[in-house]
Amino acid sequence: MGISQPTPIIIFDLDDTLVDRRSAFARWARTWADRRGLGPEGAAWLIEADLDSDRPRTELFSAAVRRFDLGDAAADLVDEFYRDIPSYFVPDRAVVDGLERLRERGWKIGVATNGSRAQRPKMAAAGLLSHVDGVCVSEEIGVSKPDPGIFAAVAEAAGATLDGGWMAGDSPTSDIGGGRDAGLRTIWISRGREWTTEGFRPNFIAPTIVEAFGHLFAAEGVSPGS
Repeated sequence: MGISQPTPIIIFDLDDTLVDRRSAFARWARTWADRRGLGPEGAAWLIEADLDSDRPRTELFSAAVRRFDLGDAAADLVDEFYRDIPSYFVPDRAVVDGLERLRERGWKIGVATNGSRAQRPKMAAAGLLSHVDGVCVSEEIGVSKPDPGIFAAVAEAAGATLDGGWMAGDSPTSDIGGGRDAGLRTIWISRGREWTTEGFRPNFIAPTIVEAFGHLFAAEGVSPGS
């Protein structure tokens, strides 16, 4: 009797790929600013100062303490943020349906995300945990994208192999460059941006995750083992 081989994997980024982080952050910012009497102007400042999640949380909340003359310690605000932000993520039926259609075709589904202890609760709030086979959070395993090690770890967690696999995400460096270096085919979620990174390109460019699913379903030979 032959030994069965692991199934290839499709790995997804989380924030602004499988979940709409920007919208969730904006909802949180409006609620937080209103609760503290900072009004719409305070919420707008937070959204801009977030730098599309590129700004470290401690730096963001240290700046907020100075800007609004808050009596809180920045570290306490960071803890509050990580505790509260998952509840602002909501399920997206199109995302869940897309993941399930891929699984029905025999693929394993993985998530590789650079982030904190809030990542798994975000996925739970968005209804994703039961629709994926393996998750690796950089803070939990000590390896971050674009290091190929995180992609290998996701595949192992999902009981899959990287051979013949795909990576889809919105970061040219972390997701597309990292996935390429790990030997994966790639789909860049552009969110309306132009590709400007030199030296390599994704296999496909899709404005949204739904269009990325379409590429995966329509691409010739996109089935496990191809």
